[in-house]
Amino acid sequence: MQQFYSLVLVALISTSCGRPLQLVRIEPESEATVDRYFYGNAIQQLEQDGIRVETNFYDATPDYIIFDVMVFNDGVEEVLFDPVATILYTGQNQGHHALDPEIELFSLDMEVLHREQGRRTMAWVGGALVVAGTVYAIAEGSSPTEVPTASNRTADLVGDISISLYDAALFNILDTEQSLRMIAVPTDVPGPDNRFFWLDHALRRTTIRPGERAVGKLIFPRSDEVDRLRLSVSVEERRFDFAYQQRVYRPGPNRSAQEVKRRQ
Repeated sequence: MQQFYSLVLVALISTSCGRPLQLVRIEPESEATVDRYFYGNAIQQLEQDGIRVETNFYDATPDYIIFDVMVFNDGVEEVLFDPVATILYTGQNQGHHALDPEIELFSLDMEVLHREQGRRTMAWVGGALVVAGTVYAIAEGSSPTEVPTASNRTADLVGDISISLYDAALFNILDTEQSLRMIAVPTDVPGPDNRFFWLDHALRRTTIRPGERAVGKLIFPRSDEVDRLRLSVSVEERRFDFAYQQRVYRPGPNRSAQEVKRRQ
């Protein structure tokens, strides 16, 4: 028993030693670079050779930083925008490329297939248990009029468990195509762990013709240890650099929003 409690204590300690609880807020490094505000978002804008880029911080999850990015083609030739070419610099020569939406979608879809495979395996196991239970009952020669014995009860228990597993597997198996085509609520923006985020909200590889624009979100790993960030958006040979400052807040006793604002 003492060993059991020790294992539980070790498990609790290990689960509590992950990333500390921290709140991240990112804003332009200088108010002078803000072009305008839109529903609380401070939008920065740069233009070069007929290409106009606008960015703003959108949100932070426990693992990622998310930016809104808009690329306008005001020129006369089409351009190709590749989100992976954009880098969030956390130091002079250190940074992270934006996550590739195509790779993220592939990984999430593979997870769906792995779960489907696991459910089908459970269905086969359930079916095998049903057959085994039936064979066992026949071998024992039991009949409906017989007085229940230990062996009968064992066979019935095996049969009940196997049928339950089989039914659960059947009812839990979601049609893969149907699960991949589910429509998200239009007003909801799912997180990066949801494939619809990458399908409908992430900025993906796009050809932008004259007069057109591409709008979406770019996702980067969090870097809580730095207070300065530089978002470098690349559109073919053009580069647009946006300076941001990062503030990290940790929960503390009796800390109000007014206190946080005063400390800024």
